[in-house]
Amino acid sequence: LCYGDSLTAGWYNGGRSFEPYARHLNIAGVSAVEVGLSGWCASEMVSSHDEPMLGIQHLLSTAQANGQPFDAVVIMAGTNDLGSLQNSSPAAISSNVCQLHALARKGGVRAHTRCRHPREPLRERWQAVRREAARDERPDRSQREGGER
Repeated sequence: LCYGDSLTAGWYNGGRSFEPYARHLNIAGVSAVEVGLSGWCASEMVSSHDEPMLGIQHLLSTAQANGQPFDAVVIMAGTNDLGSLQNSSPAAISSNVCQLHALARKGGVRAHTRCRHPREPLRERWQAVRREAARDERPDRSQREGGER
């Protein structure tokens, strides 16, 4: 499953054309389904996780129930958040993308993030989100040392 925003949908040419990367995976022999939600922020994807045909949790559980579960989910989200005023802090964006990953794991599949480095002036904000996500993925000190806090 390729799940994410307009970049997953393959948005280019000012939105007049679409070329989803899932199409290229299918050509290469990888069975891929694309759900690209143009203009959506990661926070909207999280809040709509159980919406029919759109929500990541709904898509995964439906595929599982139909006997055709996904092996993996490629998540591309957060780009629209960088340009929005709502939920645009690096911590909020990182949290929402991490929640999408958690929903994928809960659905029994591996989740992978696909990133595209944005152009200026969003580059600095994107780097802050990446730092925040790296911080979220590091085990805290008690986990590294095997103890409890």
